[in-house]
Amino acid sequence: MRLTVRGIIINRKSDKILLLKYIDKKSKSTTNLEDGFWAMPGGGVEDGESFKEALTREIYEETGFRQLEISNCVLSRVVYLDLTEKADYYYERYYLVYTDEEKLQDTNLTTLEKEVIKQYKWWSKEEIKINQKIIMPPNIAQVLEKDFINFKSVVDLTDEDLLMKTISVC
Repeated sequence: MRLTVRGIIINRKSDKILLLKYIDKKSKSTTNLEDGFWAMPGGGVEDGESFKEALTREIYEETGFRQLEISNCVLSRVVYLDLTEKADYYYERYYLVYTDEEKLQDTNLTTLEKEVIKQYKWWSKEEIKINQKIIMPPNIAQVLEKDFINFKSVVDLTDEDLLMKTISVC
């Protein structure tokens, strides 16, 4: 199982959330998404890294942002993906991240990220709700309506059938 982390980056000034548009025609899990999909910045946790260290590195690579306040983990899920690297189960954690930065820099993207990340956009919660069919993970709009500031537990978005398959595989 591959460990991954993503940031729900909220701009303090606008209260908007940063999403990246991915178009990946090589991966079996995304080839049917002709116009791609939107997701939060993030990626894999490398050996020796904590989730927060990996998130800080990934956000810097994908946005150039350095001034971050990483808050609590609010979502998690296990998902099966057949990506270009290899097919595998992925355990994802989603953290709330606050920033005052707005200007994006894509100069630190990896070769693969340059191939698949096509656009950046700051979204309001209402825009996310209206466009939830093209935003990953599924049901993110409903989750964003929760009061995360006072949240004491993590919302697990793992599909129950997939979770049972994962447990039997591990």
